[in-house]
Amino acid sequence: MHRRHLAGRRPVRASLSGIHATSVHQIRGKHLVALICMMGLAAANGPAAAQPGGEDEQVPLEQPGEAPVEDTGGTETEQDTGGEATLDVGEVSVTANRTPTPLQAVGASVTVITSEQIEAQQIQQLSDVLRQVPGVVVSGFGGDGSLTEVRIRGAETNHTLVLIDGVRVNDPSSVGAAYDFAHLQASDVERVEVLRGPQSALYPSDAIGGVINIITKRGDGPPTVTASVEGGSFGTVLTTGSVSYGDEDVDVRGGVSYFRNDGISIGSDGIEDDGYENLSLTFSGGVRPTEWLSVDLTARYIDSERELDDQAPLDGANFFENEEISGRLQTTLTFLDGAWVTTGGLNYTSFDRPQSDTTGSFIDSRFGSNSFGGDLQSSYLVETPELANTAHTFTVAFAHLTEDGDFEPRGAPAVEESITNTSIAGDYQLNLDEQLFVTASLRHDFNSDFPDATTYRFTGAYVNPDWGTRVHGSYGTGVKNPTLNDLFVDFPTFFFFGNPDLEQERSTGFDIGIEQPFFDDQLSIDVTFFRNWIENLTAVGGTFPRFFIVNIPGTSLREGVEVSATAAITDDIDLVGHYTYTFADQADGQRLLNVPRHTVGASAIWRFLEGDGTLSASLVGEYGRLSQDFSLPGAPRVALDGFTLVDVAASYAVTENVEVFGRVENLLDQDYETRVGFANPGIAAYGGVRVTFGVE
Repeated sequence: MHRRHLAGRRPVRASLSGIHATSVHQIRGKHLVALICMMGLAAANGPAAAQPGGEDEQVPLEQPGEAPVEDTGGTETEQDTGGEATLDVGEVSVTANRTPTPLQAVGASVTVITSEQIEAQQIQQLSDVLRQVPGVVVSGFGGDGSLTEVRIRGAETNHTLVLIDGVRVNDPSSVGAAYDFAHLQASDVERVEVLRGPQSALYPSDAIGGVINIITKRGDGPPTVTASVEGGSFGTVLTTGSVSYGDEDVDVRGGVSYFRNDGISIGSDGIEDDGYENLSLTFSGGVRPTEWLSVDLTARYIDSERELDDQAPLDGANFFENEEISGRLQTTLTFLDGAWVTTGGLNYTSFDRPQSDTTGSFIDSRFGSNSFGGDLQSSYLVETPELANTAHTFTVAFAHLTEDGDFEPRGAPAVEESITNTSIAGDYQLNLDEQLFVTASLRHDFNSDFPDATTYRFTGAYVNPDWGTRVHGSYGTGVKNPTLNDLFVDFPTFFFFGNPDLEQERSTGFDIGIEQPFFDDQLSIDVTFFRNWIENLTAVGGTFPRFFIVNIPGTSLREGVEVSATAAITDDIDLVGHYTYTFADQADGQRLLNVPRHTVGASAIWRFLEGDGTLSASLVGEYGRLSQDFSLPGAPRVALDGFTLVDVAASYAVTENVEVFGRVENLLDQDYETRVGFANPGIAAYGGVRVTFGVE
């Protein structure tokens, strides 16, 4: 049974040094797992996969490596490359411990989705990828390009830390610094990892609910040009293109995508279509002049424009523009055959969000922010095979971040404010005989506007070598700082005002689960119980005509059960499924809005004609959600109808260089809402062609 088929997995196209900036050379035998598990987590940031920092924790940039290797059916392989070890990318997480770690050694709850799964299902929006993750809920305010929120395990949308190529992209100019997933295309994504539960000892503010780490593709192999075009319902046109190259010493990749459609009416009762347009550019490059030095650069640019209504369900002629820029420059030094790794980096993000109306009746305002940070981390691995075959990693880390906000709200004075954060962290990891894996992390943050915060996390995993049973668990704390928008921005047009007296939100949470393989690893089932207590939860408060963000006294509880399963029916047919029950209440016992009690998801992928053809089907269901009319403060709660979305997709490689594809979304033509008053598309069909060719 080929394990890479279990969940659409893909062999890493290189040695461990190719997975990330961490270089690991000539590692053999039983010490492989010890090294990749223990190398640089850093209580807040492993050198190989993440850098520490106040609110700008980074995950180092992924690099290509040698030529592709064949899958040998396991998580470890050794090729004819001088003994360098390789891993299957689907069997590894680079987020859970901030360094490439086999999934069986991870104590925290993490889900990995690879580009093969995304491409087989022809998923175009990154938010639709996240619907297939246990414990994750997606809420949209209309069709493509409308505000899209993501919640993890019932936590608020601003409790999710989002990383793209190692750069924190939570926007301090938005309410709660929540990241809007509406503008993030999936065409350039290599891997998505979702880490669930409080993670502030590893990552900074915003990680109360969890972390979403999005890793884009890097140059690999001979010079290659890829282009695609597709069209379909609602006047949709999507074109993508990329140029890439990569070898042992250098890699480079540039990508572009352009998306537009006529859309649907955002308002459920509207009749005027609201269109959307998105231009996205990505770049990544790296050089490795010596075995011990690597320098990497990534950059991303998104420019989008969305037509909006005055207030759903009313039609209107408003426009929402969004410009995002992010980038990271990173240097990694690796000595002692990978045992000592030091990584430093500089990070930059910028958001510009003007809003306007041709009639002048809307808000005509502009919100912007810039973040600049630097980090330095050093990690050292000590192996003690004579002492119960153990390995230990010690890590220290430092980071600094400055966030600047520039606000021009209609009807109120312009505001310019900034916040700085500095952190120090330490981490210890233990690998005992490649069966017991333990991590302990401690972090302290110094903030210019809030009390200092100390956070911690413990994780553990035990693998029974006879039955394959894996018991895993984690316990940690989280902290969420108020944002510049929450503190200082007045918006009298909507009777909304800043609250400089806001306090930090804090959380304590744990999870414990058991995973059991069956039928020679062809089926695997994982059941996990989770609980998270959140204190000082923020919510909209006040009375007309003054509303603002306030802290709610007491403790809010989120708990539930996640069940996930993967099955390889044959070498060519994979099944993945999950179910989550979530109980989420406020401190006063009132049920939280926009947290469904039940969510389900499933996907099936069939590869036929020796891999030239692919057929896939996916299902997402959501039941038991309460919502509230966004346009009416104090509106009554409404129970939304449950829905089941089914998508099907197929592709066929006509030649080695040409592929045709097509899909149908919302096959059952469900009429559904995830927020009261905001519509979603009905049944839709799309088709296109992709061309790939090498450059001499």
